[in-house]
Amino acid sequence: MAKVTSLKEADGVTTVELADFAAAAFATIKEHGDKVKALLEAGAAGAAAVKDAVMGDGMMMMEGEMAMGDPPMEG
Repeated sequence: MAKVTSLKEADGVTTVELADFAAAAFATIKEHGDKVKALLEAGAAGAAAVKDAVMGDGMMMMEGEMAMGDPPMEG
């Protein structure tokens, strides 16, 4: 990876000066893959925590309860 630091055109010749851009880019494909894997694991852990919190707060319907929006039972 590189960053263009200057671009000059003279006498039909284009000169491009580049600087190292490694500080802002991943050093290797493996490093990038490791970062993506860590983010996926963090997302899965967050989703599991939300599920556990919802289940623990009594959001599950008790047997015999009607869900909101269900039509009234006849009978």
